[in-house]
Order: sequence, then C-alpha cells, then structure tokens
Amino acid sequence: MMLDPSLDILREQIAALGSNSNATVRILREVDAKVSATFNDINIALKKQGIKISTKTLYRYLDKLAKAGILETDDQRPKKWRIKKRFLPLSREKPPSVRFATSTEHWGSKGRTQIIESLLHELNMKVKEADIVARRVEDYANGLGYVRMEKIWKGTIRALVVEALQEMADHEKDRYNRERFENMAFKYSDIGWSWKHLENSLKTPSYHGIHLQSPGKRILCTINLRRLPDDLRISSDRGSIMYFHGLSNVFQPLTINHDMRWFFQYGVKTQFHSSRPARHLDSALACVCAVLAMCRSEVGGSQNIDHFNVLMAPFVKKMKEAATGNQYEHRLRQYIEAFISEIWRLYVARPMDPVFSSITLEYENSPIENSNIIMEGEEKESRYRDYWECARDTADVLLEMMCKKKEENTYAPIYPRVFLKVSVNSLNDHKKISSKTLETILSILKVSDLRHIPIYFVNMDSTMNKVSGSHVSYSCEIQRITSDGTEDDQRKGIMTFASLNLPEIRKKVNVSDKENFKGILSHVEELIKNLVYFDLKKRTELKSRLKMKDPLLQITGQATPPDPDHKYFDVEHSSLHIGLVGLADFFQGSKATVEAKRNVVGKIVAFLEELKTMLDNLSQMHGIPTFLSQTPARSGAYYKFFRSAQPPQEYINILPIVDTSWEEQLRSESQIHSFMFGGSVSRIYLPREELPRNSDELRDSLMKALMTNVPLFKIIPHER
Repeated sequence: MMLDPSLDILREQIAALGSNSNATVRILREVDAKVSATFNDINIALKKQGIKISTKTLYRYLDKLAKAGILETDDQRPKKWRIKKRFLPLSREKPPSVRFATSTEHWGSKGRTQIIESLLHELNMKVKEADIVARRVEDYANGLGYVRMEKIWKGTIRALVVEALQEMADHEKDRYNRERFENMAFKYSDIGWSWKHLENSLKTPSYHGIHLQSPGKRILCTINLRRLPDDLRISSDRGSIMYFHGLSNVFQPLTINHDMRWFFQYGVKTQFHSSRPARHLDSALACVCAVLAMCRSEVGGSQNIDHFNVLMAPFVKKMKEAATGNQYEHRLRQYIEAFISEIWRLYVARPMDPVFSSITLEYENSPIENSNIIMEGEEKESRYRDYWECARDTADVLLEMMCKKKEENTYAPIYPRVFLKVSVNSLNDHKKISSKTLETILSILKVSDLRHIPIYFVNMDSTMNKVSGSHVSYSCEIQRITSDGTEDDQRKGIMTFASLNLPEIRKKVNVSDKENFKGILSHVEELIKNLVYFDLKKRTELKSRLKMKDPLLQITGQATPPDPDHKYFDVEHSSLHIGLVGLADFFQGSKATVEAKRNVVGKIVAFLEELKTMLDNLSQMHGIPTFLSQTPARSGAYYKFFRSAQPPQEYINILPIVDTSWEEQLRSESQIHSFMFGGSVSRIYLPREELPRNSDELRDSLMKALMTNVPLFKIIPHER
C-alpha cells in the first residue's frame, strides 16, 4: 500500500531504529486510527489483519517508538499509546489526511466529514499519488475473465464530496460557511470539473481488492478499491451484494452481467428502493427494472441481463396456471410491454446514462437449464429445463414487440443513446422454434426494416429455410449506437453494422448450377442497397461470407471521410470492397485433385462474373457508377463499388481476389503494387503487369500459381 509522504518519512526513521518498518507502520496506523490505543487494542487489530506478532515483540516495538519520541504514553492503567502530533500524516491544525483504516466498522457522521475534509484538502493540494484504483473486475455471472480498469476515482469522489459538503452545510450555523459549503458542493457535483481537477492528481495507482460475495459465498465480482462508505453498499437480508454509486465514472468502462437469480431470491435493497424476493411475474420484472435503474449510472455502457426468458419462465408458468381462457397471452404481452415502457422511462429520466446494453434470450441448451429453481411457493424441487415452453413464449413476445416499426412502437422508439442487444442462442433446429418466432427473425433480416429496429442481434444461427437447394445460415448483427464522430465516445450519432452468413456451396454443387449464385446474389444485392440507402456515420461495415468448403468470400462496405479532420464520414465516398480470403491455405494443404481444384476456381470465377453483372445492373438502375479498381497493395487489391461520380485514377477490368492481411516485414521492405491471392498464413503475390484481363486469364493465372512451385512470397517492388 502506498502511504502518505509523512508516513514514508516515518518508515525511514523506524527502519533506522532497526525495527521491521512494514509491520511497525501498520501498528502506527492502528494507533493513529484510534487516536490513542491500549496494548490490547493494537494486538487485536493486528491479529485481525493477519499479522502474527508475539506479545514480547510488540512491546519491544512500542517501547522503541516511545523512546525514539515517535509515540507518547500516559501513566494510566492500562497504558495507552498515541502518535506524537508532529508525526501525524497532516498537522491537526489542518484538515486530517485520508487515512484508510483497515477496520470494517461503520463510518459515523463525524468520521465521514473528517475524511471528506481531508479529501478536499488532498484535491486542493493536488497530491501526486492516489491509492484508489481497480485492477480487475470478474464477471460474476459467467466468469468471463478479468478486465483491468484505470481512471477509477472520479465517481466515488464526487459522490462523497457532494454528500459531505451538503451535510456540513446543513449543520453549519454560520451563514458564510454554510453558503461556502453549498457552493463547493455545487462545484464538485460537476463531473467535468471534478475529473479534470482530479486527473492531474492521479499519478501512481496501486491496487487493493475487495470481493463481492453472494449470500451463498459465491464470488459475484472482484472490484479493487481501498474502501467505500457503508451507506452506499446494497445489502440483502442474507448477505451482501455490493454495487456502487457512480460506478460508470469510477470503473468506466465496466461490463456487468447480472445474474438475476440472486435478486429474485433475496430482493433488492438500495438507498432509494427496497423490494422483497420476487414471487410473481410482475414483481420479477420490477426487480429487473430496479437492478437496471440501480446500476444504470454504475456502468460505462454495458449492463447485461443473462438468460432473461429462462429466468422469467417459472414466473410466466405461475401466471399461466392462474389465467383462464385467453388471458395468458394477453397478460404476458401486458407485462412485457410494461417492462419495455419502464426501461424507456428510465432512459427519459436520465438520457445521458445507458439503461442497459443487452438481454440474452435462449431457446434451448441454456447454461442454467439444470439449475434448481428457488422460488417462494414452490413445494417441490424443479429445474429451469422444465419450463422451456414458457421460456420460448416469453422470448417470442419480447422479440415481436421489440421488432415493431418506429411508427407502431410508442414505448421503445429508436433514439440516440438507446440501444438494446438481444442475443438469440442455440437456434439449431427450426422445428423447436415457433413459426411466429421464425417470421419475426426473418423480418429482422429484411434490409428494408433494419432502420426501424433498436436491437443488436448476435449469434442467430439457424437452419431457417433453403435458398435454391443450399442451406442458409444467418448470423445477423444489427447495431444502432450513437457517436459524435470521435473514437472514444460511442453514445452520439448513429452507426449501423450488419453481417450475414450466406449459403454454403457444398462440394456436390455443379459449377453450371447458376441457381445457387442467384440465391447468393439476391442477398448481396440487399446488402448493396443497404449501403446505398443508409445514412452512414463514422464507419459502416456490411460483411457477407460465402463458404466454399474452406475459402470465404468477404464483402465489406465502408464509408471513407474526404479528409482526416472531417467529423462525419461522407456518404458520397462510401465503397463496397469485395475480396476472397482463405484460399491459399486450402490449395496448399488440400489433397484434392487438380481437377477438383480447377472446379473450385471455376466456381469462384462464375460467381464473380455473376456479381459483376449484378453490380452493373444496379449501377444502371440507381445511377451509381461502378468500377473495378486496383489499389496500392498496402491496402490490398479490391473491387470498389463507388458512390462517387469520379472514377479512381487507376482501375482494372477484372475483380482481384485478395487477402488484406499483410506481414509487417513485407510492408517495411517495399511499396508493392500487386495482385494478391492468399490466405491467413500462405500468400502469393503477382505483379501488376501480370494481372488478368478477363475471366479466362484469371482462371489460368490462379491455376498456374497454385499448381506450380511458385514462391509463397514473391516481392515485386513498385516502380517509382
């Protein structure tokens, strides 16, 4: 632990006495914390800290310090020791310094005021070292690992300072001092000022940890701070689950995955809200809202509710059993709508804070499906896997309601700084998914509807239908967040990201079977239309992958700013980049025959020909010029679909197949202008003058490069 400068001086003096400086300083801390302490006080406090020291050694330490004039004693029985005034961390004539005592006793009003006074003093003195920092945060719900955090102090400092100053103002009789405290409280409540002021003070952080434990002693989270006030801790009836005021400022950025089982079982108890354990669906949803509201300002943008529909299923089942006729579905819709409305209300109340980032919906194979349900009123032991039907009903209703268009959805409109992520996991068997859910998911994938969906979909893997005899696997990510154009803040403006896994082309597919390509091209066309009609802010990527055994066709659309200082990316400079990756590894390591490899190349060329025809048609339909362009090899060689009216200075008349992964050594050796064909490990580079001019030359060049002993790295210097 980093000590106050005065205690560092004291450490040197103790070391000069021949005593163990570390142990002795901790003894002095206990003495100082209690102002005056008996031998038993000191001995007990040290044992609580885990310091094993004999009675004889402790007496020897205390006597040495007393003889050296560091401690003073009285003649009373039992004898008491106290640190002499000149050795205190700060003179008592000034506000006392922040002494982070190791005891766990509650702060009294007086003690808190003293600490805040010293905190203010440290702020004004611009201390060079601060000892409040977080080192890691363990995701307590899933154990997803550790994240190192920095820039820790500002939220807790702001909360403590404002609270203490207001308290001092309330108890201050002198009008001048009362106004002074109130003005300082207002000044410190400004986030920008307090953090800017404090940022100059934080130089050398050190790390100390506390564990947040569930009532079952399971480690929910590990957050490293020196200490926090007890009145900001949230305790349950059977344990302590800790969250912190201003955590977004203290731990930004921080992700918390809430495992709502703990809150359902023990309730939520905060400074402003208290609720009992959840018994019914309405109380369970209210509990979720309470946790989200409680932690809305506690995280830097990412609160995740895991297993949402699975955890709600027992409550939904209970409601279903009590419902009569058609009440079940109607009530479920009412409850979900009220839940979404409440989330929206939370946002309106404090629009600068994110409500939450994601809800995970699961249709099968949930990680908690074998967990026991602890629920009031449940006489027999049951597991979540017994409630899959209700879990799917809940997911269906939530998906359907969240996918309404803006004009139809009054309770959850798209709005800057609001974005919800719904992860739909384990959609492996379409027979286990209701037709309503399939329709909902498929409607989400329609490009025309993307702009109306305030949802971020991840991991939607499902065999949902067939396109021209080829299985379609969707993995769709649709993200609407905000940005003001800077790299750091992603809460202003709009960014849209979409990804689709296109149909796999099996080995049995005949090269002449054009229907497969038509199915693929229809999706590519939708992506290009999306690129054309969407307002692009910052960077928009539309990625599609065409699987041909191992190779992948990657289509990326991006917006390029006209100049580096331009805040927003110009739509007129957007382009579609198309490249084929992973083929070199396939050809180099494959045992397939030459004829089989030739067929793969034939499929590639056929697809590219179809793609070029489709792009030309799009260009004529929408008045958007398309060019096949050759860019410097530093950026790879791309087919560019330009929205700009001006063609590039150089362009070629055939689509290069590229991999944009370049070895650092190749970048440093020369500026290369080349056609590149490659994979993640092995790459082949061809000089620009050997670029193919038509489909036949492309096919011949590829086959020649792959079937002969061409060096994997053929460096062709660029002619200046």
